Amino acid sequence: MKYISLQVLRAATSNFSIDNKLGEGGFGEVFKNGM
Repeated sequence: MKYISLQVLRAATSNFSIDNKLGEGGFGEVFKNGM
């Protein structure tokens, strides 16, 4: 399994911007990313 740092996730999702939120799943919110 590959691990991604929180810093990379924040950059890829524009700091978890509501504009990138796709919905909610069984484990929490789902965001689109620019990776």
